[in-house]
Amino acid sequence: MSNQNNIIVTGSSSGLGKFICEQATNEGFNVIGLARSETKDAKFKTFQCDISDHKEVKNVFKQIKKNFEPHVLINAAGIASMNLFLTTPPSKMEQIISTNVLGTMFCCQEALKNFARQKNKNFILNFSTIAVSLSLKGESVYVASKGAVESFSKTLAREAADFNCNVNVIAPGPVDTKLISGIPDSKIEDIVNAQIINEKASKDDIWRICKLLISDNAKDITGQIINVKGV
Repeated sequence: MSNQNNIIVTGSSSGLGKFICEQATNEGFNVIGLARSETKDAKFKTFQCDISDHKEVKNVFKQIKKNFEPHVLINAAGIASMNLFLTTPPSKMEQIISTNVLGTMFCCQEALKNFARQKNKNFILNFSTIAVSLSLKGESVYVASKGAVESFSKTLAREAADFNCNVNVIAPGPVDTKLISGIPDSKIEDIVNAQIINEKASKDDIWRICKLLISDNAKDITGQIINVKGV
């Protein structure tokens, strides 16, 4: 199989990251998953890597390059804190920023080093959240981290274009994963009602958008924030 089907996905041990890895594998893509914890029952190749640690990211990409030329990077790893700002511990703030912002940047940088040597079209998809556009109360640190990802990605798209690489962002609303398991149903309902399409996105919905944005059908789409279900 050509490198046009080679994908690296972060956050592969659970949630959307694992689902994307599984669906991509089932549809014939060569997938490498990165996660801090072990990915159980994986049908795709995995590496354990804390993306907030630059040395770990650099080392794991060096290992990957030995036998695998990536065509796509999907940054699905992320952590959230559903606390009011005044009750958010500084250690949690640092963890969120390190993982969501720096982790995304570290992986994008290493991926681009590979893409710069290739002639084919390459793609980076970063994950944000609809909470950025809605300025959701109680999620200020999480929103700040994902807002940074959005701004970074839009600017990176201009730089990455020199390497024939498109960069886009998917910003879902509530999706049934562990990430929203502790949020009251009433708050989830409020978020859904604030969307243009008043329903939760499914994991399949997210994968369909991912698959579009890493295909030649999206070769002219870059620097965009896709708010799933609309805001």
